[in-house]
Amino acid sequence: MRLNIFPYKKSIYEMGLSKEQEAMIWDFYVTKSVAGSSSQKRNLSDYGLKKIPFEEMLAVAKIDADHKFVLLANSINKTLKNSDLDVGKENAPIDIDVDTPRIVCLTPYSIADFDKPKGIVGEGESVLTHIRNSFAHGNTYFFPNGNVLLEDKNRVITARILISLQTLLDWIPLIDKNQKFYVDTSNVNESEIIDYEIISNRKTRANLTAETNSILFAKMINSRKLLYVDSNNVSRKYVFSTGFMNIKSKYPTYIFG
Repeated sequence: MRLNIFPYKKSIYEMGLSKEQEAMIWDFYVTKSVAGSSSQKRNLSDYGLKKIPFEEMLAVAKIDADHKFVLLANSINKTLKNSDLDVGKENAPIDIDVDTPRIVCLTPYSIADFDKPKGIVGEGESVLTHIRNSFAHGNTYFFPNGNVLLEDKNRVITARILISLQTLLDWIPLIDKNQKFYVDTSNVNESEIIDYEIISNRKTRANLTAETNSILFAKMINSRKLLYVDSNNVSRKYVFSTGFMNIKSKYPTYIFG
């Protein structure tokens, strides 16, 4: 899908997300981000980490090396164009591919004498800083396919990051490993999670942890709610209501609609 991005400029509060999801994203990426300019900045040590698991983040986002450019540079204009992220101007827009996740951004660097430039922060921290700035300054574009373009600029464009809204949610537990979310049966629509609550608000029924490569189904009569837990990320991230039954085969699992 190729789109003119400008009609899709919206804040996260215009996306129809639950209040819990809005708070989750804003708290992690803006208020308590690892970005240096955050009002309640957190250090990696606060999460028990020595470095950001950036390679794992890229894998979750389905971004390969050909679609990730974190550059020690003063300008990214050519790379934006080569990566199909040159959007033009509002009065002369250029349609771009909004389906393929990709990252193009600057990263702070230092250089001395004849030495090569060296990054001041890691690539993961640089990307999270650009995401923080994008949300804080309202430079976010939400598309009908569930993807979001996060733009950062300081007189010139310093980042354009195209990922899915789900990726923003999935990245949180990769760093904040102690945070989990409660899923009730009402939060599942046939075969996908559509909402959840912060674990501190969970009810007494929230004590089911699903195994990776297992199936959850709702116990209620005439309720067709079937969820395939296909990754460690899901099993680490969610605690489910005991209104679900969790089963796992000893043999390779195949799901048929």
